Amino acid sequence: MIFLAGKVHITNLLLLGVAAFVAVGVLALLLARDMDGDIDLSLTYKRDFVYNPVDILIAVLFILTILTAIFLNLYFTIPPVLTFLFGLSIMLIVGSYRGGDKILHMLDYIREIEFDSLLFFLGVLLLVGMLARIHALDAIADIYAILPASLTTYVIGILAG
Repeated sequence: MIFLAGKVHITNLLLLGVAAFVAVGVLALLLARDMDGDIDLSLTYKRDFVYNPVDILIAVLFILTILTAIFLNLYFTIPPVLTFLFGLSIMLIVGSYRGGDKILHMLDYIREIEFDSLLFFLGVLLLVGMLARIHALDAIADIYAILPASLTTYVIGILAG
């Protein structure tokens, strides 16, 4: 959101990526120092999985949901959480209409594997919407007017972590 206001450029984001990469490298070195033994890294995967046209349609609807949420928020200020929930409901309707009995499999898949991820992103969207509604995001963006952009970005990144 701060990119849209022109407060931060992509180079600042890349600098944060370098800092994150260094932090992960240091953590990996610290963790690997006292380890011994062998690690098995063999890959196991199912070979019998076949893409169904309904699966591809659901994936396209998922991508369209993300793009639509961005577009509707930018141009019509519709909260992304509404678009997210609408897109999820359209995916379930299409899955039940086109998939027949496969909707039960899709609901089990969402329930078992993706439910935590969906709830996480729904929570993030709700939280960002709430912060925008109480103008907390505006207050955070005002910090960029007081401090240099790179320092503010690092301070907000540290406080968010």
